Amino acid sequence: MSTAPPTESKATPEAPWLGLAHFTAAEREYFHGREKEIRELADRARRASLTILYGVSGYGKSSLLGAGLIPTLEADDHAVILLRRCYDDLPRRPLEGDVMKAVATGYPGAVLPEQETLWEFFHDRRQPWFSGSGEYEDSDPPRVMLVFDQFEEIFTRGEDRTTTDKRGDENARRHAKQFLTQLADVVENRTPDGLRERLRSGTEEERRALLQAYDFQSQPVGVVLSLRDDFLARLERWRRVMPRIMEHRVELRMLAGLEAYDAVYLPGAKRTGLPPIIPPEIAAAIVRAAAGVPGDVPLEDIEAVPPILSLLCERLNSRRLAASQPASRIVAADFDSTEASRILGTFYGEKLDSQPGALREFIEDELVSDNGFRESRLLASSLADLRDKVPDAEQRLRQLVDDRILVIEVRAGMERVEFTHDTLAKLALENRQRRESRRKKIRMLRWAGIASGLVVGSFGMAVWALSQKAQAEHQKSVADKATAMAMLAAENEAKAKASSERASESSISIASSVLSRLDPEKDAAILREIQSEIERKMMDDPSSPGAAAAVLNLWIIRGNASSSRGKTEYAMAEYRAGLEISRAKLAGYPTDYYLVFQSVFLSNRLAELRSAETPLTPEAQADIRGYFNDALAWIEASGYLGTPSGDHYWGLTCGKLGTTFYGDDPTKAVEYYDRALERLAHVGQNSTYKASNDNFMASFLRARGDAEMKLKQSGKARASYLKAVDLYRTMADAADSSGVLAQQGLGVIYGGLANLANTGSPEEKSEAVELSRQSVRYFETYDALSPGVESRKALSGGYDHLGFLLQERGDLAGALEMYKKSLPLREQLLALHPDDSHLRRLLAQLYRWMGIINGGTNQAERLRLYALSADTLRPLLVKEPVSIDDRFNYLANIFDSSEVLGVSGDAGQAKNLRRECHKHILLIPSDKLDEFWDGVAAKLKAEFGQ
Repeated sequence: MSTAPPTESKATPEAPWLGLAHFTAAEREYFHGREKEIRELADRARRASLTILYGVSGYGKSSLLGAGLIPTLEADDHAVILLRRCYDDLPRRPLEGDVMKAVATGYPGAVLPEQETLWEFFHDRRQPWFSGSGEYEDSDPPRVMLVFDQFEEIFTRGEDRTTTDKRGDENARRHAKQFLTQLADVVENRTPDGLRERLRSGTEEERRALLQAYDFQSQPVGVVLSLRDDFLARLERWRRVMPRIMEHRVELRMLAGLEAYDAVYLPGAKRTGLPPIIPPEIAAAIVRAAAGVPGDVPLEDIEAVPPILSLLCERLNSRRLAASQPASRIVAADFDSTEASRILGTFYGEKLDSQPGALREFIEDELVSDNGFRESRLLASSLADLRDKVPDAEQRLRQLVDDRILVIEVRAGMERVEFTHDTLAKLALENRQRRESRRKKIRMLRWAGIASGLVVGSFGMAVWALSQKAQAEHQKSVADKATAMAMLAAENEAKAKASSERASESSISIASSVLSRLDPEKDAAILREIQSEIERKMMDDPSSPGAAAAVLNLWIIRGNASSSRGKTEYAMAEYRAGLEISRAKLAGYPTDYYLVFQSVFLSNRLAELRSAETPLTPEAQADIRGYFNDALAWIEASGYLGTPSGDHYWGLTCGKLGTTFYGDDPTKAVEYYDRALERLAHVGQNSTYKASNDNFMASFLRARGDAEMKLKQSGKARASYLKAVDLYRTMADAADSSGVLAQQGLGVIYGGLANLANTGSPEEKSEAVELSRQSVRYFETYDALSPGVESRKALSGGYDHLGFLLQERGDLAGALEMYKKSLPLREQLLALHPDDSHLRRLLAQLYRWMGIINGGTNQAERLRLYALSADTLRPLLVKEPVSIDDRFNYLANIFDSSEVLGVSGDAGQAKNLRRECHKHILLIPSDKLDEFWDGVAAKLKAEFGQ
């Protein structure tokens, strides 16, 4: 269903390329090369309530939406409402009103309310997208699909708006926040606060009217947000109220070789009775020229083609058409090996001649190497350098991005700017040379010059400067940067004079020490700049173990920084890069202390990050055990076993390896825990590892007790738990971090002792609740001493556990009190980690338990909690493979809701929920249905058929 008025195509069979203009539905037959992305984006949009398209500015997001996604969804009978440039009026009025007007205009029969939230607008049963209303009474109505292009403007023109119009700025920020809140309610299918309050406080008649007025279960609208990738992190700040932000995403990247060929060749092959405008061999040559690869490189080997193809084709074709007697096609003579450079040169001049001289000089000085290749630079530092010379520098740089001269990409969490193509960089270098005002390009040398007063031309002075800096305040991070660069320059001098490998390794390790003192968040820009320079320097002399250890240190720092920001994929890639180096170097230096233990650290970190994956596949489990076994083998081969460090790291790695067997082979888990504990016991009490060692020993004793419980060895489990308690109580008196860890450990162990008591005699069972209460007290102390994600996980688990035991004993008021304490913690944790399936299941379970307890006194609250439980589980039902337990838990919520609604008199909504039950129960193998669900399945089959 098309909601937009038809527009005339800007493309024709004779002129099918649009240069830098974006494609719309009118030009969809000329839009090629993005078929895979269109399919993926459309598939996600059909299934999800929220889909996000993100990518670098200039890669073609608007064209993908206009000529790809929208026509595809309209062909599927979606009512697509495209919203672009809709953010300008945020200082004057709320955006949600404009959205509702756009829908009412584009969807026949839509009811436009006077004052409603977006959720109420879309869930109003009077709307034509609900079956049985308006002109769709006898057919399925089209689903509404809201498509927001350039969504980053909700921030630039809304939340971040700063102008001289202070009142307008305040309104824009308020309206942007209000719209994002309402959009979150829509995509999460969450009843708005105002409506929820009316349901809570209204009379029975008013509540019944509201339940009949709105559809609380269905998802009548889908949302697609398209934005620049540098604003993705900005959007993620809303993940707590809009967790689905983290679920369905499509990244738009550069075209690969074969897809780029389609984008060049196919648009010109649509003339009836005439040959293609660009023959196949010239199309392939254009792709190779754009990608900057030799003419013999196969197209399938080209991974990325800059977004200049349409420009090249449009300029070539315009020249063909401008001839006094236009040729029927472009021939080989029209495109030789230098033609792309000539076209880009003309284009470069057109776009740069209109820019201020200071901006042009900056671009040509800072974004090009001395050899004419592209150099990327941090956008933030570029704008800082331009601030006094070009007041509107950011706007002008982004215009050059829109013109395809520059590109801004996010790497390691930071925006970097560079030329789109090496040809443009070579043109910039020629202009720079013609100006005869060459600047020093390599920032490392410039930074070294800043710190030359510290260096005094001497390597020894560089080392002295670093030792002084080690005692300085962290806030002077720019001085850190200068000093590190100075050391590298001094190291060059030392090598040139003495060819001293020791001097090289010493300066490298000290520079790495500077890096380790920088804060990954506060000094992210400086950290990245220094890392890239030091890494390049050390690769000049990669043979020594000292250089290799320093490179490993870089990857560890980089991985730790990514991990601390929640960028797990980046962290794993960085740790893997370090591990590849360590594997190669350990073959030649198996006893080098730093290589061995850095490699052990990398293996442990990779294993820990993979262990957090859900679901944990057999392949992942094998990788995790492989990482731990590699670490054990390296320590054994190094000769350090028997030393405090060797015993400590071997023991903790062995214990972690044991944990991987807890689920499928608890007997083997116990064996590894025993070996780990034996080795850790060798570490001396006066060792620097004592505090950490005690913590790991207590942890493995506790874990051994859990495994023994699983093996039904309750006596052994109790003994393991009590040994751990003794260790933790000793640690609890410490003033350092081990005291905090002890509170956490004691909380876990008392929870285990409560479980143990709950399986014992009646006398022992009576102790379970008090043991659980003690567990909660320890967790509360842990959270008070060290508040954070881990403490909140532990504390919410403690509340849940105590609540369950109280509920089991009939103390429903006590159980509900514990669940209410747990709820805000669970909701906060899932908002922070929306991809964590375990946290999602725990929150859904908590909603359901609370719904069951509330059922006797407040049916509306019970329905609300069941709906929240089902909504929380729903994302797990679209990720293959779907757990049968998840499907049963989802079924339980909607089936019980249908029963409640049936009793309360809302037969129509109850039937809709039973239909939903039927759909899901058909997906469960019949042999997995117990007697209850088998009976439910039979009733639903009788009602709805197969």
